[in-house]
Amino acid sequence: MINGPGGQPRATRFPMETSVLFRASGEAGWRQGHSVNISRTGVLVTSDERGPGADDRAEFVLVLPPVRGGHGATVRCAGRVARVETAANTPESASAVRFVLTIDEHRFVAGPASDID
Repeated sequence: MINGPGGQPRATRFPMETSVLFRASGEAGWRQGHSVNISRTGVLVTSDERGPGADDRAEFVLVLPPVRGGHGATVRCAGRVARVETAANTPESASAVRFVLTIDEHRFVAGPASDID
């Protein structure tokens, strides 16, 4: 098991590529990205759009894929930006930015992500 800051065990990460809408708290418009992996405490996001800055509060929406022929889910989350990686440190395109969003609050919402204000 890998330890995080302070020697605490880090949450297990699961690879999952899915659509993510995100914005800094208080912003009106959503930006688009994709998850790289997810854990119980956060999600690693990559995007060609500017992300929120380190330690900014953020809102984000995860569009979870269907499992075993069932339905997918839309989850609205709030948290903060725990880490930002520059394009030089990412395996994606030169314009991509990657950042980790903590999951401090979450709730499942009805309807598609496009209906979220």
